[in-house]
Amino acid sequence: RYPTFIDALRDLDDALSMCFLFSTFPRTGKCHVQTIQLCRRLAVEFLNYVIASRSLRKVFLSIKGIYYQAEVLGQPVTWITPYTFAHDHPTDVDYRVMATFTEFYTTLLGFVNFRLYQSLNLHYPPKIDGQADVELKPAEGKDYAMDSESYLEKLSALSASLARVVAPTHEDEVEMDEFPVEGETAEQMDARKKEQEALEKHKKLFEGLRFFLNREVPREPLAFIIRCFGGQVSWDKSLCIGATYDVSDPSITHQIVDRPRVGKQVVGRYYLQPQWVFDSVNAKLCLPVADYFPGMLLPPHLSPFVTEQEGDYIPPEKLKLLAMQRGENPDEESEEEEEE
Repeated sequence: RYPTFIDALRDLDDALSMCFLFSTFPRTGKCHVQTIQLCRRLAVEFLNYVIASRSLRKVFLSIKGIYYQAEVLGQPVTWITPYTFAHDHPTDVDYRVMATFTEFYTTLLGFVNFRLYQSLNLHYPPKIDGQADVELKPAEGKDYAMDSESYLEKLSALSASLARVVAPTHEDEVEMDEFPVEGETAEQMDARKKEQEALEKHKKLFEGLRFFLNREVPREPLAFIIRCFGGQVSWDKSLCIGATYDVSDPSITHQIVDRPRVGKQVVGRYYLQPQWVFDSVNAKLCLPVADYFPGMLLPPHLSPFVTEQEGDYIPPEKLKLLAMQRGENPDEESEEEEEE
């Protein structure tokens, strides 16, 4: 079907969207339970690969679901995941046709996951790193799932690192020799170097930050995004397996809440609405927290998939964001204009 692996990656969008959709289906007679379980396993494996490779680039909350875009081996891969609401199967949908497509898509995604894990020197099927497994407290799993399911539950928590075939050696980073591309000017080479530096900075957006997710926020999308950008994340241990620290931990820097008021607040910790995480990823910088405090009216959630051409209308919020990316302070400029 695909002459090369890159061709398979280019065709991955629909496969991922279908597998993520099937993985959320309730276990009814409409679909085989084995298919739902397989889709869930493959989806979780792919999410863990994206975290390990730090390849997530864009995320957008829409009415349909959450759109993600990752750069996998230089190829942009975009997929949509549904929100985790309970739903009934509509009667006008032919699930047999969907199941036929899903049978092909699961086979494709299984092979792709295997190759992607190999490219990062990771075990496949994935294994949780030994140290992380100790932190997850093996006895804890018995409260959440049967022994046969606890492995996938720990993996789907997205809080633990994956084990590598050969442990990486921590040596001093060696600077690679750079050779100009044929026909490339010095300016183009500098621009490419700056772009690469900006990308490396974007990958470490949340590095050094420790997040705690309240019960009312969507755990999986937020845990996935925070881990993709180097942050540490935890939640209430009664909510899901895989919590690595408690709400009382003094080293927590950001607590994600979705309530109008927070009762007891800890000094030295930001309490923010979930949109701050998504907007910061798209802006490629940690946005000012003042607009995202609990109870505040949130700024518009701009789509990162829109690129304005010359002469197009650009919303004022986007102009403000572009100014911040350039290192300017848009608030000070607006005050100066008002004084004039």
